[in-house]
Amino acid sequence: LRMLGGFALSFLIAWALDLPPMARGVLLIQASMPVAVFNYLFAQYYQRRPEDIAAMVIISTLLSFGTLPLLIYYVLQAAH
Repeated sequence: LRMLGGFALSFLIAWALDLPPMARGVLLIQASMPVAVFNYLFAQYYQRRPEDIAAMVIISTLLSFGTLPLLIYYVLQAAH
């Protein structure tokens, strides 16, 4: 959900702001990255189910092996 939602929202923002291709590509890639490890650190610090966050980090990182090459291909094709 994080990766697809990030892509969809950044796509709408890039369209609304009429960003140039390079800026649009950077925004799309950055917003579509997997869940970051610092989320686990915050969950651990505030004692908010860190094991669930660790699972999200692992799953989204594994999913990114398939989605990021497709995303980079899309961004490179859109830049031309």
